[in-house]
Amino acid sequence: MNRIIVPAAIMLLFAVAACRGQTARPATTEPSVSQLIAQLGDPDRQVREQASKELWSRGKTAGPAIRAAAESDDPEVARRAKILLRDFTYGLTPDAPREIFDLVEQYRKGDDAQKRTAIWNLGSQGIPGLRVLLMLRQEERDPDLRQVIAQVLAPHEHDVAVWMLADGQADNVEQILRQTALDSPGAAQDYAALLLSTGQAQATLAKLKSEPPTRRNAPLMLALARAAGDPAAARMAAEQSGSPELLDAVLVEQGDFKTLAARLQTNPQRLGPQQRLGFSCAYCRLAGDDAGFANAARQLSDLASQSPEEYSVCATALMLNGLADEGESILLKHKDYTQASYFLGSRLKFAQAIELPKLARQTRLDEALEVSAHAVGALHFTGQTEAAKQATKELADENRLRNDYPTWEVLIDDAEQLQMTAEADEYLATALSKTTRQDPIVSLLEHGGFGDGDAAQWWQFLRSREASQSPVQSLRRLRSLYDHTIAASELTDLAETARRYTADLPVTERQGWQASVARMLAANGRGDLAGQWFDQLAADSSDARVLLAAADFEAARGNWSVATARYQRAWEHDRTRAAALFLYGWALSHAEPDKQHEAADLMKRAHDLPLGSESERWALFESLLAHKLSDDADKELGLILTVTPLMSYERTNALRQTGQEAADRSDYLTAAGLWDRALLVNLTGNISFREPWANVYVPALIHKWRALGLIKAGQIPEAIKQASMTLDEVPADADALIEFANALDKAGHGTETDELFARHTAVYRKLIADYPASGPGHNQLAWAQVMCRRELDDALKNARRAVELEPTSTASLDTLAEVYFARGDAAGAITQMKRCVELEPAVARHRRQLARFEAELHPTTRP
Repeated sequence: MNRIIVPAAIMLLFAVAACRGQTARPATTEPSVSQLIAQLGDPDRQVREQASKELWSRGKTAGPAIRAAAESDDPEVARRAKILLRDFTYGLTPDAPREIFDLVEQYRKGDDAQKRTAIWNLGSQGIPGLRVLLMLRQEERDPDLRQVIAQVLAPHEHDVAVWMLADGQADNVEQILRQTALDSPGAAQDYAALLLSTGQAQATLAKLKSEPPTRRNAPLMLALARAAGDPAAARMAAEQSGSPELLDAVLVEQGDFKTLAARLQTNPQRLGPQQRLGFSCAYCRLAGDDAGFANAARQLSDLASQSPEEYSVCATALMLNGLADEGESILLKHKDYTQASYFLGSRLKFAQAIELPKLARQTRLDEALEVSAHAVGALHFTGQTEAAKQATKELADENRLRNDYPTWEVLIDDAEQLQMTAEADEYLATALSKTTRQDPIVSLLEHGGFGDGDAAQWWQFLRSREASQSPVQSLRRLRSLYDHTIAASELTDLAETARRYTADLPVTERQGWQASVARMLAANGRGDLAGQWFDQLAADSSDARVLLAAADFEAARGNWSVATARYQRAWEHDRTRAAALFLYGWALSHAEPDKQHEAADLMKRAHDLPLGSESERWALFESLLAHKLSDDADKELGLILTVTPLMSYERTNALRQTGQEAADRSDYLTAAGLWDRALLVNLTGNISFREPWANVYVPALIHKWRALGLIKAGQIPEAIKQASMTLDEVPADADALIEFANALDKAGHGTETDELFARHTAVYRKLIADYPASGPGHNQLAWAQVMCRRELDDALKNARRAVELEPTSTASLDTLAEVYFARGDAAGAITQMKRCVELEPAVARHRRQLARFEAELHPTTRP
């Protein structure tokens, strides 16, 4: 058995632990920290020992003075101070659990088996035990024991590093990560993130680049290169890593799609055929290799025929690459009528969409119900409104027996579109009353217009307390809460019922429910009651999420001192939650303006805290976004893209979010590039859109952004090509046509605008020729005409016809108002918008439009 070297820090520790039960000296005799530090160098050994014990018993409060003493010119003072600091690094302070001391004693004195047992037991002691293991791994000389420690630590290293960083031990964290970064990709990612925050990433990378590249140092070099913004070094590290997937990810990040396409050709066996061809399509398309793209697309279509079990994957890959028609064709060929029903009507292929239920009933009876529900929209658009309403009611009757969950979602949407409001609520209530634990109730409520995640809790509460009422009555009560139309007395009674309801809930559920009630009270104008609920929560809860909700309430009311205290408590209860730390600093900056420096430091530490964790950084980003702290949210997005692993769900979301923000500021080419990269993950088969329709819509959106960017860049022929691709994929998107037309007109390309407008409005003209009773068809054409400022006489005729066919459609009324306004008839526009406000008083856009038209009719003169 190998002998281990026990550090003096641990030896001292047990001497101190043995004295913990001694009677404390009177407070009046206690020396100061500075006196104790001076005694560390006393000639009397007993005085030195006693001073060490006393300083240790003072814990971290003596830390700053001990750190200064560690730099003393007196060797004995410096030595003993460093031993104490090492103890604190271990987490061995007076408030550490007694079990930790016992396990360290077992590790120090035990045989090999006892040491191994101590290691595993330390690993089960949470952060305190794991911190000890981190230090033991550094000092252990037995390679077998080091391996056991590493095995126990592997799943927890990041958590320990974050905890120590939160505790202000950045130097210790850097030391630990530096020693583990070469052996753990996760530690390498954390180390790079830490060095970026301290400004040392580039210097450390430069030093590492001077060493021979190996598979062992490749992950660290890659993490540092990405953090430091050195793409050449990142690529070299990825090539050296021996991981084809990692190299692919780096090439995607750097946009080298030509090399990616070539790699697939060189090693085609690395991926399954459907994935290989899907990526080949994408890489060739993005590299501008039209021939390669066409070849890969053709092979995908062939594969769907040759391997029928892969047809759905092939169809999706084609759609994601902008080949919607080809993807639809595969679905129909393989009689997948359910998937096909998501696309045909939405792409204005109404004859096929209406025919689809008949085909499903002939060969796929189990799919016929959902397929028929999707066809209702096609019936409505083509002017067969009464048939659509009748079909909706009949399908709902059938589904009451079948209770097919996806069909309920479609029927709720159908009823809303057909202005069957009462039926939509009845379908939603019926579906909710039939749900099981496996059904995604939140999704169902979203289709009913309840986007708030609390709605599911409220529904369950209302049904449990109002069982004598029908599900529809409970739904009306729920809607009154969310529409803020509930009577004040009724709300007060409901809050009291909710208070009694909490007594029956487990503690973990109870506090979340109480926070939900408080938020609802505040949203309905009862801040007084909400404050009482939040005050009680803040007093009773140790749940950081609940404390954050209570703090948010006070921050929203401008009570910054109370908010600061609550954010601080949330942070103290969970010192790994970066959002709590940031919001603590944010509130402090408002509560005490003279503490701006301290507040800024807290907020910076919050950005540093997640290190290389994509999930923790995304949680921080979402919190910052929810609090409208856009600059810091953008900073966090940038960190997600540079210091977290290349292949993660959160990083893909960050690409999309960054792309959307680029589009919002009209940086369209950047937006298209970011979304192109994000979309590639859908080709892996591991991630898919919740709504199948997005497989067509998202590629079309990317083409739209690229077209708008190319127009700004003056590359008109290529822009027209991209615009046409958008409108071919999603012909119903009149707004995209409007954006193209306005951008081209602004750039002085009216002739190209006229050609694009004529070509793509021809689709709408054919629709109203085929379906002259189509209100939506006439409205679609009129909207394109008026917003492109073309054919205003015909636009007026089409808009009037749309309103005649659907007198209560606010979409058509809004279009008619816009046509009147464009023709100089502000009074006519106002009349139509007033009707919209009457029909939908809660829609803010109607009121904005009305104000816009009234301002033209009654202009004001400003000084």
